[in-house]
Amino acid sequence: MSSSFDSAAADWDKKAYRAEYYSVLAGHICSAMPLSKKWRALEYGCGTASLSMLLSEKLGSVVCADNSAGMIEEANRRIAERKIRNLSAKSLDIEKDATTAGEYDLIFSSLTLHHVADASGFLARLASMLKIGGWLALADLEEEDGSFHSDCSVPHKGFSPEVISAQLAELGFCDISSRTVYGIPREHRDYPVFLIAGRKRTAD
Repeated sequence: MSSSFDSAAADWDKKAYRAEYYSVLAGHICSAMPLSKKWRALEYGCGTASLSMLLSEKLGSVVCADNSAGMIEEANRRIAERKIRNLSAKSLDIEKDATTAGEYDLIFSSLTLHHVADASGFLARLASMLKIGGWLALADLEEEDGSFHSDCSVPHKGFSPEVISAQLAELGFCDISSRTVYGIPREHRDYPVFLIAGRKRTAD
């Protein structure tokens, strides 16, 4: 899957809805938790780092990570062009690469989970990377009929927000909130996107 994202990176932000989507999502993340300039954050599945750029002024530092080399190259180009000093982008495959436990105050991810075969394992890995008291913000497609990705195969046709919220509770999260924040336009319909936020309260 990363190879298709590599080739799409240069034109990724040209789709008309994306700027609006990232702006709306950033606003909902800001209202869902008390962001702090003392926080070290990770965006996983960052693409070209558009969401991180919108949140950068409210955070201490953000590591923008993705398993697509093309997306990371484009993210680094845009970060350098805009001279955003508290952002950095790096290649990372959370399913395969080593990660550090308890490293981040905030992890956020947008439209990545449905590309991950082992979604439950992915959530557990994100939880392990958060500090106690750290926050997770996860945006993804609500359950759909598979037509959103009619041109390719993905492991999941969206998710039930209630199921994801329950999984986070089992992983030791509290203050869990869930809301529908956007509808991605495709031909004659919109595909709803949820945002789930929660705070890690217990050790793994």
